[in-house]
Amino acid sequence: MMTKLQEISSEICNIFANKLTSLTEEQAEHLNLLNNSMNFYIQLKDNDKAIYNARETLKYLKQITKDG
Repeated sequence: MMTKLQEISSEICNIFANKLTSLTEEQAEHLNLLNNSMNFYIQLKDNDKAIYNARETLKYLKQITKDG
């Protein structure tokens, strides 16, 4: 299960490294909220909810970088 989370996290890091040039304050706050939620569920060892939040983060990043 963690491998799926690592795979999604890798995609997220790739977008940050290669496609994201700037964020509005609202976008940064939204991403921070998603990331905090994912971390919360990782700590609770709830992989399904952690993966859901990671996917939502990836989906949002694709939207704001016009990748999705």
